[in-house]
Amino acid sequence: MPSVMIALVVSFLALASASPLEVRSTCRPNFGGPPGLSIINGNREWGLASSPPSTGTTVVPEAFNINDNEFRVEFTGQPDNTYLIKPVGFPELRVAASGFGNLHIATPDSTDSTQSWNILCNQCGDPTSGTFTTGCTITSAANNNCVQMGSSALSLRNCNSANPHQSFDFGASNN
Repeated sequence: MPSVMIALVVSFLALASASPLEVRSTCRPNFGGPPGLSIINGNREWGLASSPPSTGTTVVPEAFNINDNEFRVEFTGQPDNTYLIKPVGFPELRVAASGFGNLHIATPDSTDSTQSWNILCNQCGDPTSGTFTTGCTITSAANNNCVQMGSSALSLRNCNSANPHQSFDFGASNN
């Protein structure tokens, strides 16, 4: 009986000292470099349904082109660590979405949380040319739903870490 007890104790200690499952760390990117970015999902990126953008313009998927940087991402400076996403060249406009709606362009409203975004990434790099930040989940600060790239629109959906259409990379050209 004592040998059984010793075997149980040794087994417990072996399990207790075993390496835990690897915990994937996340980071909040610094977008303080390039004036414009590509927000990439596979061979597609965020684009604008019409240019120049105006209030109500839909954010749509388009073919990825590293030289077509249509958005600027700025840290709000708020304690909630949120970001604003703006069309390049139009600082008076913001990307917004509500509920399970499509992403669209809106006029700035500091009280409108649908214009604020949480961005967590698997790898954060220096904001230089090329793809510098990868494996990012972009969620609405209003409802914590994830941005998902569909075939014809970007919209908010329930978050699912296994969904490849909810993972984005950030890149920029050196132009």
